[in-house]
Formats: sequence, C-alpha cells, structure tokens
Amino acid sequence: MRIKLFEDYKTRNFTVDDIVSCIDNGGVVYASVVKGLPGNDPGTPLRPVSVDDSGVVTVSLDGSYHEVRLSNVDRIEWSGPGAGRVYESLNVSDDLATLLRALDEFGDKVANFLMSLMGSDVYSDDEEVNYLELSREVNKFSFMPTKRRSRGSENFDSESMPTRIGKIVRKIFKTAEKAFEFKYKDNAEIKIVSDSFDDMVRGNNGGRPSKGGMTRYEVRVGKSAFLNIGNVSMSLKVDGNEVDAKFHNLDYDYVQAKGGWSKVEKVVFDTPAIIEEGSAPVKLALKSDFTITDSDIEGFVNAVVAYLKANRSGDDTVMQEVSGEDIRFWYNRENYQSTRGQLGSSCMSGEYCQDFFDIYCENPDRVSMLVLLSKEELLIGRALLWNLDSGRRFMDRVYTVLDSDARVFMDHARKNGWLYKFGRHEIMDGKKDFEGVMTVTLKNHDFSQYPYLDTLKYLSYRGVLSNVGDSEDKYLNSTDGDYSYDEEQDDY
Repeated sequence: MRIKLFEDYKTRNFTVDDIVSCIDNGGVVYASVVKGLPGNDPGTPLRPVSVDDSGVVTVSLDGSYHEVRLSNVDRIEWSGPGAGRVYESLNVSDDLATLLRALDEFGDKVANFLMSLMGSDVYSDDEEVNYLELSREVNKFSFMPTKRRSRGSENFDSESMPTRIGKIVRKIFKTAEKAFEFKYKDNAEIKIVSDSFDDMVRGNNGGRPSKGGMTRYEVRVGKSAFLNIGNVSMSLKVDGNEVDAKFHNLDYDYVQAKGGWSKVEKVVFDTPAIIEEGSAPVKLALKSDFTITDSDIEGFVNAVVAYLKANRSGDDTVMQEVSGEDIRFWYNRENYQSTRGQLGSSCMSGEYCQDFFDIYCENPDRVSMLVLLSKEELLIGRALLWNLDSGRRFMDRVYTVLDSDARVFMDHARKNGWLYKFGRHEIMDGKKDFEGVMTVTLKNHDFSQYPYLDTLKYLSYRGVLSNVGDSEDKYLNSTDGDYSYDEEQDDY
C-alpha cells in the first residue's frame, strides 16, 4: 500500500484539514514540541484524536492526552484511505483507569498487570484488543476490534463488543507473555549510577560502602521490550566474564541522533563487583516469574463487580433534587460512597470548605443540587442546578465517581429540556452547543467566603451571577473561600 507522507513542514504549512485526513486514515503525526512533555522525542509517533479550528491538535501517547499546536507538527503520515491502523499501546477509558488504580492500591495482581502494560511499549499497536472500556454489564468489558476502528475513535458505537472480563484478560496476558523475557548481546555503554538515597549503594561521588555493599550501574540496551513486573532474575556477562548482578529497574534517556532525538533504554543493576565504565561487550538476560492464574482472574472479576455495584448507578440508585443546608451536607466527602474519580478530586469536598457554601444554602429559590445516591444512601454523583433569570434551568458541571454516570445526569437534563454542562467547558442545549449569556439574580449574595464556581463565576455588586463578567465583578474562582477581580487564575 502506498504511503502518503508529508515530509518537510518548513516548506508545507499543515492545515486543519490535513489533520482531519490523518485522523480519518488512522495516521500519526510527529511533533517537535508537545505541551506537558518537555522531553518529547520528535521521532515518536503521536496519534491525533481531534483538532480545533485554532489549530490545536489533541494527541494520544501511552494512554495519556496532550496538545500540539499545528505549527509544531513536523510530519504527517498514514497509509492510504481507510487503512484503519491504530497507533497505540494498550489503553483504557478514564472510568476503567479509575477502577484499576483503586484495585491496584489493594494489591490486585491483574489490575497491576494491566496498568503496567498501559505504561509500556511492549504491547503491539495493532493488537485486536488494545482499547477497553466498562460495559453496562458489571462482569464484562467492552472493546472495539482494531480492524473496525478506522477513525481511531474512543467513542464506542454499536460495533463495540461486550466480552467477559476473564476472556479478555487471558487474551491480553497471552499476547504480553513474550515481554517477560529479554536478551541482549552487543557492545554497550556501562556507567555508575549515583544513588545518595541508598546506603548500601556506592554512587559516583562516594567511597565504597561497608562490607556487603553494592555498586549501581546502568547499561544501555537500545529498546528492552521488557515488562518489569513480578520478581526479575538477571544474568550478566561483561567482556566474557560472569558478573553477580541483581536487577534494579529499567530507565531511559533521550539522546541526539541523526534526524532528531532517539529514546535509549537502560537496564539498571546492583553488583558487588567493580566494572570499568565505558563501552564493553555485554551479554545479559532478564526474566520475570510473573504469571496470572485462574484464581487471580476470578479474584479480579469479583473485585470489579463489587466495585461497580458500589460506585455506579443501577436499579438500586436514586437521583434526588435537594436545596438549602442539604447542599452543604452532600458536598462533604464524608458522605461519599468513594473518594475516587472526579467526585473525590473535587476541590470543594474537604471539611474546611463547609463554610463556603452560604451562597447556595441561602438562595434555595435560585440554586439546588441533583444528587445520585447508592442503595446505602451515599453520594456517587452530584451537579448544581440553577434557576436562570431567563426562566430556564441550567445543570452545572457533573461530578461522579465513574465518568459513565455523567451520562445519567445529562440524559436527565435533556429529558427535562435543561441547559447542561458537558465535561468541563462546553454548555449544551439538547445536542446543540449553547454560547449565550446566563444570569442568576440572588437575594442573598454578600458573604465573606465563597465556593469555587465552575461556570457562573462572575458576581456583580448587584448580586447577579453570570458566565461572563468584567473587572468590576467578583471572580469566584478560588479554592480557599476567597475571591478576586482578576480572572487570570488556574482552572480546576
């Protein structure tokens, strides 16, 4: 298949349409500057997910999302119309990532395995199962087969396949098994690693430690393709001589190479031997004893089912509208089912914030709150509900343990004909964007402390809240109960 390749961005200015075509054809971009990645390797392919009219491209890399300006795109490539190649490692939805992190903290072996795989380069880009999300059935995950994902989209449609969790885990493990062994034989650079935090390891600035101490070295191996989990054994020969080596971890550097920067991986190890720094013939092997048993999978499935039943909506959950002092009550994280997800990370959920909510509690005719409660009557989601001066109602940003439950709130808003916030920034009127001005006139508005407001964050001296304002308005965008007249503050 012919490769369509735009080679030189200095002589060709890429357009938004070029990025759209790249997304349509399952292509990749290469960029010299990526926001939030100061060590970006310009030779690393980035999968474009979206592009806005101002030329900001959202790209996916190793399960995280970053922004690239169109002017910083060096190269675009894809392989013909409809190629459908998905350039990614194992990736999961935000919901599933939240769940895996929770189970990993409790020592779940399968959760740790999946998270390790997400953060590595060892899982093939074009594996059939390489993006997972939660299914509405608690004992299943959903995935879109790679061959059907021509746009690389992570918005599942009718082609997504709910599949039993155990079957998916077994398939992923079988694919990844080859990454539990690694062998290397070639000339390599060896040097001492300074480690001032380990008393038993000699650094390059200190003397040899007490008897039994080790020296820490690193050896460059190019690309290791090794999954570092479980107990790892290491065998090592340097210049033909056996070395008693204990594996420590994997690391990497970016080095200048012809045509740009290149990622070079390193095996870090400890040894009581003294090895001369520099280039030498090296032969090494790594092997992990990690395995997953049927019992491990059964335990993982049971943990997933229990977590989802406790933290997401179902037949036994209830949505209520509350006002007055009940708003203060449901903001308190002590009444949450879980302190994970967007709900748990809310900047207004701490005990110290309880005094900030008078503006809500003392205006019950203008603001209320939708709460989603578990069968134990603990909070699993909330959103403020405003009675606008226009006569319409506006449902503000939704906070839930699992992002999928935001759909429950949005469906409720659409059913009732309300304006609602989609994500952190967009305001919707049904399925259309809303870009108008919203105001709420409050009877009680003069307080010494205020909460952080997501949308209606401008308060005039007359007591009018709005989503637009000027320098004379109080700007309610502080997490410490304060306010300012300067809107150049961080968005939480």
